[in-house]
Amino acid sequence: MTDTLLNTVWTIPRHMRGAVQSQFYLSGNSIESTSPWTGERTPYGPFVQFFIAEIAPPTLNGPAKVNEGQATWREWQGFITRLRGTSGLVRATDYYRMRPTYDIKHKMTTGPWSDSLPWSDGEPWVSPALPDFVIFDEPCTTGDISFVVRGLPPDTDEVLVPGDLIEGRPEGIATPYGNLYEVVHCARTNSDGKARVYIQPGLRMGFVAGDMAVLREPTSVFRLADSRQGIVSRSLGNIGNLGIKLIEEFQNG
Repeated sequence: MTDTLLNTVWTIPRHMRGAVQSQFYLSGNSIESTSPWTGERTPYGPFVQFFIAEIAPPTLNGPAKVNEGQATWREWQGFITRLRGTSGLVRATDYYRMRPTYDIKHKMTTGPWSDSLPWSDGEPWVSPALPDFVIFDEPCTTGDISFVVRGLPPDTDEVLVPGDLIEGRPEGIATPYGNLYEVVHCARTNSDGKARVYIQPGLRMGFVAGDMAVLREPTSVFRLADSRQGIVSRSLGNIGNLGIKLIEEFQNG
């Protein structure tokens, strides 16, 4: 009988999120040549770009000392073991960029439900400045470095800015490989709430009108950089520390 768990993309549980230190950046493989006469350097590429995530969780207690909902070092060790070294896939988000800049700078709006009533406890419905996701407005192809989305506030300057992250999801379904993109220019919406967004890297795949572009908690899929990642170092007091380095996974074929 086939073990379906072998092909699972594991998501880091919410209670295990958080870091005392982290890096999350777009890297690329390039080559360059240097003139022996002038010293001028000529770069070629990048031929491929990919996200790298390095995460150092807070110091972890053992199970006897942890509060409910807190991660233990045993949980982390079990999670890393489940990945089977570099064979397993893990879905992760950048803890420091889980929302667009515009969403952070602008207050949430409040209001009733469509029937004009609040929640049962009398509290109003609370909505962020930007939606959790927007929609591709027109088709785009693999390698494109810009696309048009709809569903944003109309006539808004800098609705998305450099450094914001967006995840593409065809038909609203997260892919089992990296589909994460970083905004590199300010995007402004027109009166219809549409904006052209410039990104890096180029699109991993083509999208059609109606596909989803995730703004809140965008994720990518990674493998451990090597089999030494995530080893827990235990010390007196039954506490543990670890760090992991993840390299983005690409679509096969």
